[in-house]
Amino acid sequence: MWINITDTKDINLIVEDYDNFHDAIIEKVKFVSGMKVDDAGSIVFGSGIDDFFFKDSKLIMIISSQSNNSKIIFKFEELLDFKYHFSSKLDNILYDATLDYRGYRFHFKTDLFDIAAKKLLYKFQD
Repeated sequence: MWINITDTKDINLIVEDYDNFHDAIIEKVKFVSGMKVDDAGSIVFGSGIDDFFFKDSKLIMIISSQSNNSKIIFKFEELLDFKYHFSSKLDNILYDATLDYRGYRFHFKTDLFDIAAKKLLYKFQD
């Protein structure tokens, strides 16, 4: 069952429960833009664009850790920004992870990625 994160207090509990993402890695990322090309060849923005974000966009990220025996799964919805730097020279370890809430958006940043979204949910998987 997904748990909705609503504020900084929720984030602090997650970061503490997951040992501040120490020795954590990105296991899997799934991105859905919310866009498609219809039968007429037109680009369709799902249910629309509102304030420069796609309402139907979402990103699922599975994170595993050596110091925690469970996986945490984040679901970012209504993405505002998503950048991911993949390189064979990087090892997908989350160095200097920062997860915070900035009044109207959630922000998760490491040396590998930068994600901003209007909604953030999570669940643990053993």
